Amino acid sequence: LSISSVLSGDYGIKIDQDQNNPALYIDHDGATSANTVYIDAPSITTGSALLINDCDSLTSGRCAYFASASASTTARNLVEIINDNALATGATCLDLQQDSTATALNISQNGNGYGLLIGSPACTTGIALRVSDADSLTSGTIAYFDSNASNTTARKLVRIVNDHASATGATCLHIQQDSTGLALDCDGGATFNESSADVDFRVESNGNANMLFVDGGSDNIGL
Repeated sequence: LSISSVLSGDYGIKIDQDQNNPALYIDHDGATSANTVYIDAPSITTGSALLINDCDSLTSGRCAYFASASASTTARNLVEIINDNALATGATCLDLQQDSTATALNISQNGNGYGLLIGSPACTTGIALRVSDADSLTSGTIAYFDSNASNTTARKLVRIVNDHASATGATCLHIQQDSTGLALDCDGGATFNESSADVDFRVESNGNANMLFVDGGSDNIGL
């Protein structure tokens, strides 16, 4: 089937399905490497190459559903979005807008893998992960990490690692508090230098850079 010379303002294909059956069904069982649906839109500028619109009668249904039950162990991406031009600095690969109180993005990882992996090998002066403009917060939280596991195995719920010994200018955790509230509230025990490294620990006051100083090499405390 080939459709060409479509008149201006008309549809290339229009399907009006008034019954409770699929409007379009594609059986592509013979294909192994060919695309089931291919949209070639090289001249589109301000429009959408694929638009699913006005799903305003939804209750428990979905706007889009992608599923795979393949047992193949070959590495693959089930959904892939690529901005393939380094000059397109204004292009966002995925934008989610949630106008209600429900979750904007829900990731359910039922296997023993990463729930979310962000790889930023080319990031130099940028930020790999940023939560911005939470300016309407009252009793809410910018980030929340929770675990209710009863397992007694030693583990770190949050871990920050500078994995290169030459990166002497890297600070693993920086907290800036511009108001009078606490910069750090530790509800529980705290251990510093658990690995027994030859490093120092100091606390500055308003007029003394070493108001409290722990010398990791000589095992001394200075006041």
